[in-house]
Amino acid sequence: MGASKDRQIRKAGRLGFKPGDAVKEIGYGKDVDHNLRKRIESLTGRELIDRNTDGTADRALLWFRDKDGDLVHTLLDTLELLREDGDFWLLTPKRSRVGHIDLNNVQGAAYLLGLDQAGFFSSAKKWTGIRLGISRPKR
Repeated sequence: MGASKDRQIRKAGRLGFKPGDAVKEIGYGKDVDHNLRKRIESLTGRELIDRNTDGTADRALLWFRDKDGDLVHTLLDTLELLREDGDFWLLTPKRSRVGHIDLNNVQGAAYLLGLDQAGFFSSAKKWTGIRLGISRPKR
């Protein structure tokens, strides 16, 4: 395996993806970060799964722009595609890009649904990612 592919796989691993994970993709469009998609597929060893494919997934990748509809509704729909312990990455265009979603709106929607923000990253030049999951009681 080349050094470049190793780096791609490590980046996807830092985002919580693991070999064998089933990852559903929602909101795919021409503007998505294709390099990120490839890194995830390299690490998991599986192609990303279309949201309309039957069954639940370990994780999801949600590409969301301000014109994509209601954020709360879309987050709720995404949760229904996941296993009980699954989480997902919400990716929105960066602040200076068309389609940007204000972080306050994301946090408000997550709060309404009882979601925890478990991570944050900036993907390439165009996307910001926020890892969301179901709030679990602390032991």
